[in-house]
Amino acid sequence: MKPIRTALVTGFCMLLGIFLFSQLGHALKPTVADDQLRVPVKASVLHSIPEKHPETTVVQDGNERSPGILQIPRGQTAEYADLLNREYGVRETFPVEGPPTFSLSAYGRTLSDTLKRFAAGDWGELTSGFGSPGRPAKEIPLAGKLGGLMATTLRYLLPALAFAVFAGTAGALVASFHPRLGRLFDGVHAILLALPDFVVVCLLQLLCIFLVGQFHRPMYLIVEFNGRVPFFIPFVAIALVPGALVYGTLRIAVRREWAEDYIVTARSKGLGRSGVIVRHVFRNVADDLFAALPKATGLAVAAMVMAEVLCQIFGLGGLLDHPRYYAGDSLVTVCLVLGLVTFGLNLFYAVLKRLLHVGIREASAR
Repeated sequence: MKPIRTALVTGFCMLLGIFLFSQLGHALKPTVADDQLRVPVKASVLHSIPEKHPETTVVQDGNERSPGILQIPRGQTAEYADLLNREYGVRETFPVEGPPTFSLSAYGRTLSDTLKRFAAGDWGELTSGFGSPGRPAKEIPLAGKLGGLMATTLRYLLPALAFAVFAGTAGALVASFHPRLGRLFDGVHAILLALPDFVVVCLLQLLCIFLVGQFHRPMYLIVEFNGRVPFFIPFVAIALVPGALVYGTLRIAVRREWAEDYIVTARSKGLGRSGVIVRHVFRNVADDLFAALPKATGLAVAAMVMAEVLCQIFGLGGLLDHPRYYAGDSLVTVCLVLGLVTFGLNLFYAVLKRLLHVGIREASAR
């Protein structure tokens, strides 16, 4: 039961961490610097002020559009704001933001208010329309949209993750059977790990555009349009990096096992390379596979968020930066739901590992 307990404790700590860290911003109070002022004037006017008032210093140049910063005696912002407003060319001054302060009492009140809001069934709201003149902003409860958001995201997240595990495992086994293919796979593996997620998504979008130009028909959707959600781009983007991680983990594990004494014994008894890998090696590297699955899941969720944002998909990840909706206070709920999805998958891996008795290594041939 140790893997299951570990998954439960890790999942609880992850969700608690998401909740606690997501509320930190509400406990930060803005401050105003008591020894600086912003002055939106021409550079020549700004530098003429220290000539009349030697106790001031220009900290940052500026212009009428981008205010410069003037250092003044500490604690005299109101006096110098009134003094500078009487100078030639100076129409107004602005305070300079200082470092924010953290209020522990405000943080406690925020945590309490959020828990009460969750207990009352208020999971936050989405803002639609952004208050444009022709389309006023409208608040939409997240609770009514959450089921649809999860269905959209899980539609390609779960199949892509399953495909990544299968393809990574199969690729590692094929590479072990055929060393020449293994060298080719190793090169592809290195390239995939070097590419950032957003580059992968952009390259897939360019590929779809190229296919449309070649075949003169919409082969694959690039962004969500008219209720139609892209599948190809999110699926491939989610599967690539986790699949490469699984492949790399198993390749190293197989090489490690191949040098063990029991492999030499098995081969000396006439068992072929494929037989050794299937009957002995794969059983002993299964523990490495299950150890890599939580990391692969985290990479898959991160790739999903990136793909939904770039493809403008109205899903759990797409809410982080969607052109039609602003997440606002519902962002905490979205992050917790993504954490729950990750936790559920990790718990599934732990239960499966327990049922398959993974971790008991082959020892009879040694």
